[in-house]
Amino acid sequence: MSAYFLWLALFLAISLAGYLAARRNALVGRTLMAVGAIGCGVLVIRQVYQVAFGGAGRPMDRSIAAAAYYLGHELLGQLPSLEGDICLILPPDSSANQAVLDTAFDTFARVLAPLPTLRLKEASLRTKLRLVEEGRVPNEAFEQALQQVPDAIAYVSFAGVPSDVKRLSLCTKTNPVPFLVFDPSGGRAWAEMIDQGRIRCVVVPRSELEGGLRGAAIGPPDEIFKERFLMFRSPNGESASRGAPTP
Repeated sequence: MSAYFLWLALFLAISLAGYLAARRNALVGRTLMAVGAIGCGVLVIRQVYQVAFGGAGRPMDRSIAAAAYYLGHELLGQLPSLEGDICLILPPDSSANQAVLDTAFDTFARVLAPLPTLRLKEASLRTKLRLVEEGRVPNEAFEQALQQVPDAIAYVSFAGVPSDVKRLSLCTKTNPVPFLVFDPSGGRAWAEMIDQGRIRCVVVPRSELEGGLRGAAIGPPDEIFKERFLMFRSPNGESASRGAPTP
């Protein structure tokens, strides 16, 4: 998300610089304006392609919105306070489907909108999207994301958990803040931590959907969620090791 607007601002600035430079040197000015215009055009075409064809191979549908909707409401029941920063950890925005990331963030933000004292902050992982999809993100990448919002009252990951999550600083504290997870890999690296209450809630795609939530999702959020996802809670409800889905 942020990378797209930064590049767009850069190319617009180049175009403006070219316009101003054209008064002194027509060739330099036209060259800069051309570079800016081409850069903006490439960004717009890339954005349209991602929305229309799924970018990273994931067609846009309402699945991620349903997952974000349920995680948002689950978080509200886990918060120790209704004032502070909520950190939303997202896959690397340089390679992920931009429309999917926007949908996850915007849906989550709408759930929290009635509580203006909760401020939603995003942190993108600095790793490869393939590692997120395979559940092999190194702990270092997660630690860097956590440091982007170090004083958050809760963390919600839409990029699963790191490969050695039990060593993650967020899970080693005596009284960890709420940590909720959407794990697109469908893995189980989080099972021990959710049994211990260090991860409060995990949402994973149903096994038949692992490898991508493909196909248009139709219907209200609760129907989409029940059709496509499983939710595991801790400490209330059944243990993750026994595989009890909710709702």
